[in-house]
Amino acid sequence: MRGAQKLDPVIAAVVGVAVVWLLLGTSGDLGYARDEGFYFDAARAYGLWFDELFEAPRAALDREVIDAAFQVNAEHPPLMK
Repeated sequence: MRGAQKLDPVIAAVVGVAVVWLLLGTSGDLGYARDEGFYFDAARAYGLWFDELFEAPRAALDREVIDAAFQVNAEHPPLMK
């Protein structure tokens, strides 16, 4: 290898470490994507419905109870996925 080519792996390692350091140093203030909060709310509603299903199955299977729990995310039916 010539002199400049011998430095290539060193330069690549330095750049790689710098990029990782920069990413780790700035990732603490990252938030959620714009729709993630919506899915968190939907998951909570589904979880409450499953709690109801285990505590009072007949009541949980009532149409109004199902609609109330799953209407939060109607465009992505959970049982279809």
